[in-house]
Amino acid sequence: MKRGTKLLYKKIFAGLLGGGMLFMPNWSYALPSGGQVVTNNGTITAGGKVMDITGSGNVAIDWNSFNIAADEIVNFKNMQAVLNYVSGGSKSKIFGKLNGAGVNVFLVNPNGILFGKTAQVNVGQLTASTRSLEKAALNSFNGSLSPLDAGGAANVKADIINLGKLKAGKLVLEGNNLSIIGADSLEVTDKSKITLRAGENINIGYEVTDKTTIDVGDGKGNTHQVSDYGKGGGDKASDVLSTASVTDLKGSAKSINDAMLVHDVYELQAIDRNTGTINGSSYVVGNYMLTGDIDAGDTKNWNSGRGFDPIGRLNRTGNGVTGSFSGAFDGMGHSIQNLYIRQIGNQYDGYIGLFEGIGKGGSVGNVNMAGGHIEGTSNFGSIAGLNWGTIYNIVNSAELVCSSGGVGGIVGTNGGVIRNAVNNGTLKIDGRSGGITGYNGDTVWGNTGILLDVKNNGDITSESMGGIGGITGINSSGSSITGAENTGLVELKDGGGSEVGGISGDNDGLIENVKNSGNIKGHIYSTNVMGVSCVGGIVGENNAGGVVKNAENSGTVIGDNTVGGVAGSNEGVLEDTQNLAAGAVTADGMSVGGVTGYNTGSIKDSFNNASITGGTIYAGGVAGSNEGGSISGCYNSGSVTAQNLIGGITGRNNSGSVITGSYNTATVTGTAADSKGFSQVGGISGSNKGTVNGESYNTGDVEAGGYGVGGIIGYNYGESIVEHVYNKGNVTGGSQYVGGIAGSSQGELNNVFNTGAVASGVSGAKYIGGIAGYSVSVISNAYNTGNVGSVRAQYVGGIAGYSKTGTIENCWNSGEIAASHYLGGIAGYNNSDIRNCYNEGAIIGMGSSQYIAGIAGNSKSGTITNVYNLGEVTGYSQNYGVIIGTGDSVISNSYYKTDTGYKKYGDDSEYESIEAFNAAFLAGMTDSDKALWLTYGDRMTPLLKGLLKPLDINVGDIETEYTGSDYTGLVQALADKLAEQGIIIDVTKLLADGKTEIGEYDLKDLLFSTQAGYALNVTGKLVIKEKSPEPEPPADNYVPSSDSKYTGTLTNIKAEKMQQEEYRNLDKRRRNTIEQASVSVEGDGIKLE
Repeated sequence: MKRGTKLLYKKIFAGLLGGGMLFMPNWSYALPSGGQVVTNNGTITAGGKVMDITGSGNVAIDWNSFNIAADEIVNFKNMQAVLNYVSGGSKSKIFGKLNGAGVNVFLVNPNGILFGKTAQVNVGQLTASTRSLEKAALNSFNGSLSPLDAGGAANVKADIINLGKLKAGKLVLEGNNLSIIGADSLEVTDKSKITLRAGENINIGYEVTDKTTIDVGDGKGNTHQVSDYGKGGGDKASDVLSTASVTDLKGSAKSINDAMLVHDVYELQAIDRNTGTINGSSYVVGNYMLTGDIDAGDTKNWNSGRGFDPIGRLNRTGNGVTGSFSGAFDGMGHSIQNLYIRQIGNQYDGYIGLFEGIGKGGSVGNVNMAGGHIEGTSNFGSIAGLNWGTIYNIVNSAELVCSSGGVGGIVGTNGGVIRNAVNNGTLKIDGRSGGITGYNGDTVWGNTGILLDVKNNGDITSESMGGIGGITGINSSGSSITGAENTGLVELKDGGGSEVGGISGDNDGLIENVKNSGNIKGHIYSTNVMGVSCVGGIVGENNAGGVVKNAENSGTVIGDNTVGGVAGSNEGVLEDTQNLAAGAVTADGMSVGGVTGYNTGSIKDSFNNASITGGTIYAGGVAGSNEGGSISGCYNSGSVTAQNLIGGITGRNNSGSVITGSYNTATVTGTAADSKGFSQVGGISGSNKGTVNGESYNTGDVEAGGYGVGGIIGYNYGESIVEHVYNKGNVTGGSQYVGGIAGSSQGELNNVFNTGAVASGVSGAKYIGGIAGYSVSVISNAYNTGNVGSVRAQYVGGIAGYSKTGTIENCWNSGEIAASHYLGGIAGYNNSDIRNCYNEGAIIGMGSSQYIAGIAGNSKSGTITNVYNLGEVTGYSQNYGVIIGTGDSVISNSYYKTDTGYKKYGDDSEYESIEAFNAAFLAGMTDSDKALWLTYGDRMTPLLKGLLKPLDINVGDIETEYTGSDYTGLVQALADKLAEQGIIIDVTKLLADGKTEIGEYDLKDLLFSTQAGYALNVTGKLVIKEKSPEPEPPADNYVPSSDSKYTGTLTNIKAEKMQQEEYRNLDKRRRNTIEQASVSVEGDGIKLE
C-alpha cells in the first residue's frame, strides 16, 4: 500500500511559482552557492561581490544554485573546461559578469537559464543547457557532453532566455525553447561555431525597419507610428546565423523563428493587422517578441470602452472555425500591464483575451499579464479565448469577470497545450470556469487539452452555476492535467449547482501529480435555497472515464451533499490520493467521505487524515457511500461523525461493493438513530451488502446510541461476505445489536477476530457479542479476546449475543463475559448449531443473574458438538451450567474443567491430566473434525488449527552452552534470527520447552503456540554444547599480552559482551525492520508487504 511517502507530489517548477517569470534584476540574488567540486581539483573563493573558481584540466562542480546579480562577477581561471551543474530546484539567473578566458564553460540547469539584460558573458567556449545529468556524468566529465539520446531529449523541459551579451569562441544553447533578443547578442565571430538546439521553438528577435501608422480607437485617429509587420523588413536572424547549426534536441534540422520586435501597446495592437491566407482563410501571421514591459493602461479608453481588440479574430463557419493567431509570440519574460477588454452583450460571442484564438502551430510564451480587467460573455481568458496551439511560461494577475461560464485565468477553452502557467487573478463568474482554463478539451471541435505544471492562486467565485475548479472547470475525455496546484478559494455561492473542485469541477480525463490547499466551498441549504452537491478537494465529480492519480488535498471542503476530500463523487479511478489533516470535510446533508462522498468506481491506495463531519447519513473515512465500487489498500485516521450509517471506511457498502486491505484507526461516532432506532455504525462500514475482506481492520473506537454498532460492520446483510478482518477498537452501542465484528449479521462472518471491549452505554441492553451481537447466519474461524457485557445486559456472548439460526463453528473465546441474563462463553442465547468451539473466558453474572454458562446461557434448540469450557462461571442465581444454563439442544462430546481435572458433560467421565483429556476429546470426534484440532500432548488443551497463522521457521540451528539449568532463551533467539530475515513475530505467542542436558534437540519437538499464535513449520535443532573451560587465572592477576590462551579468552569475553549489547538493542532494530520488511508476522499474523 503506497502512502504519503508516496506522493507524491513533486515540486512544481519552483522558479516560475516564485515569480521567476518576471525575469527582472533582483538584487537579492547571491553569487553561486553550495558548490562542491566532484571531478579533479578546483578551488572556489568568494569575497564581496566576486567569486574566483580556479583549477586544472577538466573540473565538474555540483551547485545548489548558480545566480549572478548585476553587480557581481564570477571568474573561471587556469582550467581547460568546467561543468557547472545545478542540482537544486531553481533556475539560473545571470545579470552580472561571467568571465573565463580560454575556458570551456558549461552551465547546465534542468530548471532553466535566464541571461538578463545586463548579463555579460566572456569565455573561451560556452555551453548553456537545461538537460538533466546523472551523478556518473559529473564524476566522469572529460571536457564535453554526450549527445542527447531519445530519453535525454524527452527530459529537457526548461527553457533558455537571453537578453544579454554572450561572447565566446564557440557557443551552444540547448533547451526546450530558446528565446534570444537578437542575433547580435550572440557575440561569436565565426557564426558557424554557434549551435542552437531546441525541442520546440527557437525565437530570435529583429528590428523591423519598415514603419506605418495605426488607429487604435482612442480618438486620435491614424496617428500612432508602429512597425509595419506586414512588410517585416530587417536583418533577420535566419540570415545572420545562416551558417549556424540549428537543430532539434535529437539533431534533426530546425528553423529559426524570426521574431519581429514589439516596443509598445500600439505595436502590440498592430500585430492583429498582419494577416495572411492559410487554406483560403484569413489568419494573423508572423512571429513577435517583446523588447520590454508594455503599459496598456490606456486601452480602457479605446473603442468606446471595449478596450483592446483581441489578436487573431476567429471566424465561425458551418463546418467549424477558422482564423486565429498562427505565429509565435515571445514575451521574453516581460509584462503587459493593465490590459483592458470589455465585450459584453448579445453582439459578442465570447472568445476574448490578449488573443481571441491561438491556432494549431501557434505559440505564446514568456509573458506576464500584470493587472488589468477582462470582461466578456463567455469562453475567455487573459491570454486567449480559444487555444489550439502552445502556451508556456505565463503569469496572469488580471481580473476576469463574466455573467456566465467558460472562463479561465489563462484560456477560456483549451484544445492545445498550456505549460508552466500561473494565475493570480480573481475570477468572478457563473459556472464552468477555472483558474487556468474554463474547459480543458475542446469538445465542440474535438481537440483534447493538456495542462502541464500549472498553478492557480486566485479566488474563483461562481454565483449559482457549478462546474468550477481551481485549475479548470471541465476536464474532458482524453484531456490531461499533470503537475498542478491550487491555493485559491473555489466557491459556489448560491444553491442548486454542483461540481466544485480544487483542481477540476468535472473530470472525464486524466489528473495526476496535483495538489490543492485552497478552501473549497459549496453553498449549504438554507432558507429554501438548494445546497451544492458534488464538492471535492480535487474534483467535484470524477466521471466513469476520469482518472485521478497522485493527488493531495489539504484545503477544507464544505458542501451540502456528496462531498469528499478528493472527489465529491467518483465513478472513475482514484489512485494514490490523500486528504491531509488540514482538509476537514463537512457536509450539511448526506454522503460525505475523506476521499469521496459517493463511490461507484475504484479507489486504490488512498487515505484520509482529516475529520469528517456529516449532517445526516452516509459518512465514511474513505467514502460516504460505496455503491458497487471498490476500495482497496486504503486507510483512514480522521474522526468520522454523523447521525447514522457511518463507517471508518464507508457509511454504506452496498450490493456489489468491495472493501479489501483497508483499515481505520480513528474514532467513529453516530450522533442520532433513525426512526426505527438504528444507528448502523461500524469501524469499516456502517452497513454492508457487499464484500469486506483482505485483512481489513479497525483499531479506532466505535460509538453510537442506536441499534447496530460493530467493530467492523454495524449491520451486515444476508448477501454480504465478511472474511479475514479483525477489530481491536472498543465498541460501545445502544440498547440492541452490538458486536466486536458486526452489531447484527445476516451474512457469513469467516476468519475474523476481535480484541476490543464490547459494551452498551444503555442499561438493560441486549444482543451483545464479541463477534456478533445478533446472528442469523454462519460464524466460522473466529475468536474473541475482548471483554463483553454491560450492566443489566442480556443475550451476551463471547462469540454471539444471540445466534438465532445458522452455525457457530471453529470459534474460541477468552474474553470476560459479564451481564445479567442469557450469557455464555460462546453464545448468550442459542438456536443454532455450535461445533468445534471452546471458551476460556470467565462468565460473570451481575445481580440476580440467570441463564449463564460456559458455552451457551440458553441453548433452546440446535446442537452443541465438540466443545469444551475452561472458564469459571460465577454470580448466578438460577439456570446456570458449565456448558449450558438451560435448553433443549443435543449436546455431544462436550467437556468442562473442574478443580481436579476435566469432566465430560452428561456422563461425568473425568480425566485428571491434560493429555488424557485431549485424547478423550479427540476420540469423540469424526476424522474430519479431528483434522481441525491441534494438540501438544500435556502442554495445553486442544487448539483450533484454523485460527493459527502460518509461520515457517527456517533459521538453522540455535547453539548455546550447558549451564546446568533449562535453556529459556530459545524463543527470543528464534525471534532475533527471524527478524534478520525480515519476519517479526510476537514472542508472547510462541512457547518452548526448556532443555538442560548437552545434546541436539529438534526444534519442532520443542516449540508450541498459544491459540492466538502460529501454525508452525519448523526445521533446525537446538544444540547445547559443553561449556568451554575457564582459563586459569594468571599469577598476581597479571595477564601477559603475549599469552595467546588468555588473549583468546579476553577476546571471547569482549565478543560476548558485544553480543549481549546487540541483543539489548535488537527490539529497536526489529521495530525499524518492520517498516521495510517484505514479510512480517504481527499480532494478527503474517503479512506480505
